Amino acid sequence: EHHPYWHVARDAMDDELTHAHEAAHGWFGNGVRIRCWEDFVLSEGTTSYISARALSLADPTQADAIWRGYQEELDAAIADGGAPAWPQGCGQIDIIKDQLFTNLPYMQGAFFYKDVAAEVGEDVLDGVISRFYMKHKNQAAGMQDMIDAIRTDTGFDPTPIVDARLRKKF
Repeated sequence: EHHPYWHVARDAMDDELTHAHEAAHGWFGNGVRIRCWEDFVLSEGTTSYISARALSLADPTQADAIWRGYQEELDAAIADGGAPAWPQGCGQIDIIKDQLFTNLPYMQGAFFYKDVAAEVGEDVLDGVISRFYMKHKNQAAGMQDMIDAIRTDTGFDPTPIVDARLRKKF
């Protein structure tokens, strides 16, 4: 999941977001592995959100541009179609044949977290993600584990956001 040389390719060398995304895989993708391909959004959506969050904290003037760029990527992914960002089941799909390896898990996942943060607060969600990592580091986990952590740690039920962002097929 973690690509140590991918983010330094010539065409991505000046892209801070790609650097941040690939570095975040040190936590999600390596540190916490996905249980199965259906949980791809746990890796890619989480790292996309963490990347946007970190760069927005480092330079708040970038936040709007990052999320506008993400929205453009999401709009293009929706137009292309594909599997839901978080398909039902575990071990039942082929990530390529079933069209999960698209930008939908990356962008719908990032916007899932952004929507949750709008409800519970960014700092609160940061804490949830941190505790989730500490609990699951060096283990496999699924997106349901993250949903449960959000619900348990905050008292907020993210089910409507899950349905809108992660379960919808395009």
